Amino acid sequence: MKIYLDFDRTLFDTNTFLDEIYKLINKYDISKNIFEESKIKLKEKGFNIYWILNEVKKKCHFDKEIYDEINELMKNSFIFIYADVIDFLKKLKEKHYEIILLTKGNKEFQQRKIDYSKVKDYFDDIIITLKHKGDLEIDYQAIFIDDCEKELLSIMKNNPKRLIYINRHNRKEINDSRIMTIYSLKELEEIL
Repeated sequence: MKIYLDFDRTLFDTNTFLDEIYKLINKYDISKNIFEESKIKLKEKGFNIYWILNEVKKKCHFDKEIYDEINELMKNSFIFIYADVIDFLKKLKEKHYEIILLTKGNKEFQQRKIDYSKVKDYFDDIIITLKHKGDLEIDYQAIFIDDCEKELLSIMKNNPKRLIYINRHNRKEINDSRIMTIYSLKELEEIL
């Protein structure tokens, strides 16, 4: 059986990670408005803190030590992996599932987070894309676990075996009987 797992907010606590980035931005007196404008300007290329800071640098001055702190934060990405992830991945491996990490975002930045998060060895393949996941040429006769309704709906058009919405942060529920909702990977472990 093949399982596609999303990364951000599925395996990786992106909200806490972003909180740490915003603390650094505040610490270095970077205007939040300028930061957000730069983030929006680069949105189509996917979130990459380094590219955003380079764009911010065109409009305001900040201490270059922020790059060292961002690098340190990146190197410690493993602390942002949810507590249930490693056990879940180990159990999937023991059951001989083919596990594919399918994540949307900036390839360079996502790959660094994945590498430093210490989970990549559990995956048979890693796919990083800026496209909607339902627009990819992949095997859709599989189980897909994602936190994003829009991505799950894009996958749905390809008649996947199963769609599972992981709602770790009490976000809006998905009212579609074709999509199962879970709140942790422990729940999913009991279903598989």
